[in-house]
Amino acid sequence: MIKIDLEGGRRGRQQPPLRYPAVGFCIYCGSTINLTNEHILPYGLGGRTVLPSASCMKCAKITSAIERACLRTMFGDLRSAFNMKRRKRKDKDKYKPRPMLAHVGRTLVPYQAPNPNQRLNAAFMYAFYEPTILAGVTPTERKHRPFDAAWVHGSLGSQAASTLKAATSTDITRLASVASFHPVIFSKMIAKIGYAFAMAGARGRFKPIIAKAIIGEEPWVFGYLVGGEPEQPSPSTSSAEIDLLRITAASGTEYLMARVRLFGDLGAPAYYVVVGEL
Repeated sequence: MIKIDLEGGRRGRQQPPLRYPAVGFCIYCGSTINLTNEHILPYGLGGRTVLPSASCMKCAKITSAIERACLRTMFGDLRSAFNMKRRKRKDKDKYKPRPMLAHVGRTLVPYQAPNPNQRLNAAFMYAFYEPTILAGVTPTERKHRPFDAAWVHGSLGSQAASTLKAATSTDITRLASVASFHPVIFSKMIAKIGYAFAMAGARGRFKPIIAKAIIGEEPWVFGYLVGGEPEQPSPSTSSAEIDLLRITAASGTEYLMARVRLFGDLGAPAYYVVVGEL
């Protein structure tokens, strides 16, 4: 299991770097040309555990775009509020906080509040049901919606009230923030984390079935190979956890499954990734 404690995941210190043995081929497409290192947990979430020579340039570009979409768009405010580490990027690629919104009568009025201390920093995730492959359901079948409950986290900056008053020139007691969540893109990031961890710790002991879905060559990721725990687990003592489980499906097939939980110390949901057959 990989566990990152509060200090490592949030406030400047990171867990000691860990490098697994080099793979020597792209874990997504099998190429052996122009290989790069793969961070198992994204660098922007404090990840320093590396799987060397494990991703070709083409696939690395795809998985990096998936991570950016999640870390900037879905969790940008949350990461800013906790001052989580970012890569150095050009201005056009840097995270730009969305405008804040004030309730003025029945109208939402946008205003700028770029500093996390000035904002209501918000994020949310859906809690998924377990992957339907385990119940013997085909990729296109649905017994129910793939998700149900939602987890929401918000933190109000110490300067939010004064910034709001300065922007609106009046006393307003209600403000709103925008948060987004894309289940399919998020599922691909969770799948990438779980699969990379499985390739680091159990390579050669399972037959991968999720690799092509992560890079978009097969559609069956969200709901079918990636699911979760619909019941919200108790808050964790760690901000990130990754573990491997052996599970038997209704068909009798044994699968290797990764359990991934991000922001667990904030009470966020846990997710499952069926990475391959045992």
